[in-house]
Amino acid sequence: MYLTKWVAAGTLLLLAAGAAPAWAGSLAEAAIAADNSSGHRPDVNEARKLYDEKATFVDVRTDREWAGGYVKGAKHIPVSEVEAEAAAKLPDKSQPIVTYCAAGPRAAKGAAILRKLGYHDVTAMTGGYSDWKAANDPVELPR
Repeated sequence: MYLTKWVAAGTLLLLAAGAAPAWAGSLAEAAIAADNSSGHRPDVNEARKLYDEKATFVDVRTDREWAGGYVKGAKHIPVSEVEAEAAAKLPDKSQPIVTYCAAGPRAAKGAAILRKLGYHDVTAMTGGYSDWKAANDPVELPR
């Protein structure tokens, strides 16, 4: 759902005050809507808040990059496969989603593809996996 800056900002203020309207949804949904309406992309600290709110993280890096570790619980869909694999791996088009890659550009491309496919609450993290790992945020290695 794309909101104007004013509505998104108002929603965030209400959420911060603990007086969220019934239509506001989760904090992650409101934050992603605000990011999308303003063109702002979350940095690693903002992305961690979305992670804590149970947003789905989608790693759009290559298989080789994924093998070096990833955000704990993330789904792996290389950017070149997002269009073909999204429906199978992300069946709920209303779920809050944060894409990430190694540095940011592929995350933005992956988020744009997801929006084109009808996903409503998608944003792309700036920076990348190395920033996430450096911040001591939850990571895991493939099995």
